[in-house]
Amino acid sequence: MARTLFDEVIGEVPVSTVDVPRIVARQRRNRHLRTVFGAAAGVVAVLTAVTLAFGATGSPPAPPAQSPSASTHVLRFQQSLPSDSTYDWLSADLDRALHAVAPDAEWIRQPLVGAYTGHDGDPPRFSGSAQDVRTTWGVRDGDLLGTIRVEFVEPLCVSDDGHSPAYNCWSTLPCVQSCHRGTTPSGLRTVVLQYPTGAQGHVNRVMVALANGLLVSISVDNTFQTVRDTYEYAPRPPLSIEAVEQIAALVSDRIAA
Repeated sequence: MARTLFDEVIGEVPVSTVDVPRIVARQRRNRHLRTVFGAAAGVVAVLTAVTLAFGATGSPPAPPAQSPSASTHVLRFQQSLPSDSTYDWLSADLDRALHAVAPDAEWIRQPLVGAYTGHDGDPPRFSGSAQDVRTTWGVRDGDLLGTIRVEFVEPLCVSDDGHSPAYNCWSTLPCVQSCHRGTTPSGLRTVVLQYPTGAQGHVNRVMVALANGLLVSISVDNTFQTVRDTYEYAPRPPLSIEAVEQIAALVSDRIAA
């Protein structure tokens, strides 16, 4: 009775026009495509993250260029007068080195022609050119007076005449009385020289091959100019050769590679 009533209400069920196998196949294909594209999206995301982290080439970024540390300075040759502030840092470094090695030593002014007008106690003032940086100054330790000369130069191995040893050539540097080669505590190469100048003069000199490829020469002699073209001679230089070695090492370590 119930089945008859149901048939009367619904009527005859038409033949289905839905292609079930095709629908099932389409659903399976869609699921497969979602899987493929999902995996591809994951790969893209990973590659994007790698690119952002290491750069477009996929290589780790190069480390930044190393800059001089706070304890060193870059030395450049440039035109500069002793009255300029260009090499104030070098004057301060030399002053600290002197008083670290010889606490009782002091700077004294010499009346050199064209010299910087200063006062006793003022540290040396440096002048510069396209070829070098240098200073000539007076120094005293007790009763001993003398002159200190500091020069930063290129290591040239060709003399003016092409035959005699060049002044700044490392391998042919002449030694008169005593000379030996060594290293500073930090490993920089040195040449240590002692030699006479004239009948009464004596020089303690140290050259250091700097980390930046330049040479520094620091010499202390026993001559002192009192007035123009008039010199006095102390029995010996106010700074020993050992003291000059230590000063040269301290100053050299302040020059950046």
